[in-house]
Amino acid sequence: MKTYEREPVVIRREIEIFAPPKLVWEWISRVELWSDWHPEVSSSQWLGDPGPDGRFKLRMKLLGFDAVVTSWREEREFAWAGQSWLTTTRQVFRIDGDFRSTTVVCEQTLDGLGARVLAPLLQRVAAQWSEVLLGALKTRIEGAHERASNTQRRGSIHPRAVRDPRPSRVFGRGWRRPDRP
Repeated sequence: MKTYEREPVVIRREIEIFAPPKLVWEWISRVELWSDWHPEVSSSQWLGDPGPDGRFKLRMKLLGFDAVVTSWREEREFAWAGQSWLTTTRQVFRIDGDFRSTTVVCEQTLDGLGARVLAPLLQRVAAQWSEVLLGALKTRIEGAHERASNTQRRGSIHPRAVRDPRPSRVFGRGWRRPDRP
């Protein structure tokens, strides 16, 4: 989906997230979790099955959208469109990266009578909303990804390790390899 420069409000933001694209896709495509990590979203839920042509409901403070998915390319692009208060909103998330980091491009356009009348105000609000969205997404994903990586590193125990029922003089009960007394 392309955004159109002729529409009254056009916002484009980009951010680098230090996590693989698959993980970023999981956070963006799970609409029901948007209210958990985005401070502006008060509720969000799928109205049917997620995926191409899926429908969802999104509520943000004063605005509510019944939205439809307009583009769904696994781990590459998620786009939706919805209407509220005489304004049509379209948002596209484009995801590109490798196993270490992902670039997320967020494009948002607003069109319709409401957008034409309130263009300067909506330009500022939509720009702030996009920055908050991407910042919250980055913080949440990187924090969760870092915690998962640290847990894997700290929790690495020899694959054949068994719990040692015998008390140790220094550390109490602990782990030992079965081939060692």
